[in-house]
Amino acid sequence: MPPVDLQWTIKQYEIDNGAAKLDLLMGLEEKPKGLTGYIEYNADLFEAATIERIIENFKTLIESVVANQRLPISELPLQIESKSTSTYPLASSQCPVWFEQTLRPNQAMLNIGGYTRINGQIHPAVFEKALNRVIEDNDALRIIICKKNNQPTQKFAENIIFRLDFHDFSQTKNAGNNAIKWMEQELVKPFQLYNEPLFRFALCKASDTCYYWLHAAHHIIIDGWGFALMAHNAWLPLTTP
Repeated sequence: MPPVDLQWTIKQYEIDNGAAKLDLLMGLEEKPKGLTGYIEYNADLFEAATIERIIENFKTLIESVVANQRLPISELPLQIESKSTSTYPLASSQCPVWFEQTLRPNQAMLNIGGYTRINGQIHPAVFEKALNRVIEDNDALRIIICKKNNQPTQKFAENIIFRLDFHDFSQTKNAGNNAIKWMEQELVKPFQLYNEPLFRFALCKASDTCYYWLHAAHHIIIDGWGFALMAHNAWLPLTTP
């Protein structure tokens, strides 16, 4: 049988199945005229205005990198200035959480979080600065639930100046156990649902080389995966040279 000369032609086609595969996905591709990209997002979790703000903030970061190539990323502006006071309806995933909490306003069954043991020396002022950076960069932590025409709405606080709640147990007997007991009590305190931030951070000192970071929030603004990402981001300002 004579050999067959197969001449393959491969062409890539973009197929839109009409649904986002992940809650939030950004894709970038380098082309002769520059970078092109797209964002897929879950419309139940993100408003179009939030996605537009993410795009503008990303453009700000890229422009900053180009203009300030010698600066570390931690010193570059990551967000555009915004004076928006717009309110938005709750997402479909938030509504059941809100309804459940309004049925039991004095219970903490929708609190999520925990504490992280930190082995090493921590400077509270530096840690506070890192957490403020995380809050500034994380829309979810700046969500404020409010009422409009007796219906729940939400807005994004533009300027939250967070003061770290610091507790020193190092001079007490069984300092580590005392710190843990205090944090466990804080984790089951109900949040005020309206007109206040819905997160709670604290730093507890058990010794010069042992600290505990308490991180709690209401489930209406964040989930377990989001908390893990937030905890990771909290360390970036501390570790970036």
